[in-house]
Amino acid sequence: MITKHKPHSHNYYLYVISLLVLLSSSYVAYASLRPLPPIKPQSITLPKLETGVSSITWPDVGSAAVGTLDWGVLASHNDAPHPTASTIKLLTALTILQAKPFAIDSQGTSLTLNAADVAFYEAEQARGGSIVPVIAGETITERQALEALLLPSANNIAITLATWAYGSMPAYIASANQLAQSLGMQTTTIKDASGFSPLTTSTSRDLVELGIAALKNPVIASIMSEKSASLPVVGVVHNVNTLLGTNDIIGGKTGNTPEAGGVFIGVSHSIKDGREVMFVSAVMNAPSLGSALDATPSLVSSAEQNIVDTPLFTAGDPVAAYTVPWSSSTFHAVVSQTATPLRWLDEPVHNVIHSAPVSAGQREAGDISTAIHQIHYTTNLELDHPIPSPSLFWRLTHIF
Repeated sequence: MITKHKPHSHNYYLYVISLLVLLSSSYVAYASLRPLPPIKPQSITLPKLETGVSSITWPDVGSAAVGTLDWGVLASHNDAPHPTASTIKLLTALTILQAKPFAIDSQGTSLTLNAADVAFYEAEQARGGSIVPVIAGETITERQALEALLLPSANNIAITLATWAYGSMPAYIASANQLAQSLGMQTTTIKDASGFSPLTTSTSRDLVELGIAALKNPVIASIMSEKSASLPVVGVVHNVNTLLGTNDIIGGKTGNTPEAGGVFIGVSHSIKDGREVMFVSAVMNAPSLGSALDATPSLVSSAEQNIVDTPLFTAGDPVAAYTVPWSSSTFHAVVSQTATPLRWLDEPVHNVIHSAPVSAGQREAGDISTAIHQIHYTTNLELDHPIPSPSLFWRLTHIF
């Protein structure tokens, strides 16, 4: 009789054990190597900054505005369109230089004056406008012409420059109005080149914008700072800005007509907490030019008091917190650098945190930023301590 034997059962068990070992080792490898999920902040704390209320010494009569070179117009008072008088000659200079630019270290193109320029002089003299004598055949450089325009405020030179650069007064007026709009002077209307016409009007806010644009032009800024200049025919002329060199005034432009009253655009250099601030102010519709000039120092001084240090961020301040299930510690994203820029007291400040998810061992945690008067400040966030990687045991016992 033949007997049949069953297969050895130990082969089956060996196969099962091998499979279990393979699965276990695969799981261990997977658990130890699989990436951790992004670690997101659990809480965010934004620094709080209080906004104050500015206080400015405005003129008793007329309208006024104040701003800075970097921030633009900051505040205005009784603002309404009024005749500009000769302050608009800053726009005349900008418009001329738009068509006929020259470098700060040169004199620009030379102009030979003719009978038409003499006629401009005689007409302005007849109506009592400010003038600089000229003769036919006289040669004057473009810079000298701009000095005649801005220092003694010659109306006849405004007309000479406008017709020389643009070919006709209508063409000049069209370009000047277009430039005014591009500078943000939305409530300004140009009807002549000198500002003698009462139909050439603006607001104190717009005149601050004009002063800022003039200050940004190196040629005009340098001429505004001159107390005197030497010109052909007439000789030495003096700047009618009698505040120049006093009360930190480094430039500006005066204006005065019966319709406009006294008008003054002032440029002041100030040091606030060790940092330079360039103020531009405008006073319009004052009873006289003297009263417009007199109102300017106190206006600018009071404006300076409304510029304050702003502690946007302080290095080491925690702004976001992170927790992980494999550690009992809390990890904080802290500010990496201190930022304390100057700020106008009324200016609201809104810090924005871009707190990025982090990984174990990583220090970078995003950034914090804000904008003051369109100037952006940003600093990085860093974890105060790196988040450790979880242990192998934790990885094996947690599925995520």
